[in-house]
Amino acid sequence: MNQQQQVPPSLPWQQQQQLQEQIQQSERNLAAQHHVLMQQQQLQVEEAIRKSQDEKLHILAKDCGLDLMDADRIMQPIIDSCTKDSISTGKGWIFSRGISANSAEVIARYMVKRITALGASFELKLHLVYLINDVLHHCVRKNAEDLKRVLGMYVVPIFCTTCLGASEDQQQKLSKLLKLWEMNKYFEPSVIEQLKSPASSLAAYKAGLISEHSIAVNPITASIQTQYAVLQKQHQDFVNHITSQLQSFASQNAGAKHAQPLPLPVSSQQPAEAPLQQPPLQTQSQNTQVFAPPIGGVQQHLSISDNSTMGPTATSDGTQQLNNIGTNQNVNFSQPPPGFLPHFSQPPPHFSQPPPGFPPAFQQPPPNFNQLPASTMVMPPFCPGNESREQLTVFIC
Repeated sequence: MNQQQQVPPSLPWQQQQQLQEQIQQSERNLAAQHHVLMQQQQLQVEEAIRKSQDEKLHILAKDCGLDLMDADRIMQPIIDSCTKDSISTGKGWIFSRGISANSAEVIARYMVKRITALGASFELKLHLVYLINDVLHHCVRKNAEDLKRVLGMYVVPIFCTTCLGASEDQQQKLSKLLKLWEMNKYFEPSVIEQLKSPASSLAAYKAGLISEHSIAVNPITASIQTQYAVLQKQHQDFVNHITSQLQSFASQNAGAKHAQPLPLPVSSQQPAEAPLQQPPLQTQSQNTQVFAPPIGGVQQHLSISDNSTMGPTATSDGTQQLNNIGTNQNVNFSQPPPGFLPHFSQPPPHFSQPPPGFPPAFQQPPPNFNQLPASTMVMPPFCPGNESREQLTVFIC
């Protein structure tokens, strides 16, 4: 029987699937972390831009001599109820303060701050847009081109922020207002087109703010990119580790398929066949008995001459001898005679003593077996448990 060559154990298919799933899970985790980092970056950037805008607004307001707290007091009734009186009061305050381009820019920046503030309600945004609409109408009547031009510079974030998140009914109100602006030509055609696409126009506006406030934005983006690079490297290291394991097991499996089994070395000597053993004979006592085949059974199957007899005969000196069997008969002494079934239930005799009935003459030392006559047959008995094995000599006369 050949022994197969030992091959490295293959990775179970279920474990391979688990490793692949771990890689996919790591990719999903990295994508989720990237999404969270982008949200954090957006919030931090917007907050930094808002802070920078507030600082610039306060500087411009201080230069123009405008009190922003006074602006809050005037705008609050419009935000709350948006009545004609509140709109008229607010319009009067704007025209009385926005007499120059710098002051008009302060007012426009203030309106952007209130509308784009976090948590601003749609009513706040819509009511302030109504105020701007009334101011634009009055600018045309009063020929206040500077104020109308400055409002045109900041109307995109104001109107587009108001449109985003509005309901269908609210969208209809804003659409009517936009058609009125387009019909009265309050703004340039390019500005009107931007107002018709609020989402893309607002994104472009925010991108412009990032460039404008790059000094405040760049440290934030650099920090977020560094954090993501660390997470990305951890993910890549994990993927490389799992991939190397899969490739290692794949190469081992490929080598195992091409490996040929190595046969065991065959000995040049054939193992010796075990000698046939006769069943042990049962020992009953110290006096052993030798069971001989029945005389009649042998005589029925052997052709014996008239002058020959079979069986032991007693001599005049009291000894027994085995009678001569006709030598002209071809008898196979390696097998029992026909019709003879030996009885092996008795134990083998104890050959250190003569069998019962034999005189002491047989207690002499056995003859030299190296010089036995040709007519002598030696049968080695099997005596279990006895290391010394003697020979049973049967003389055939």
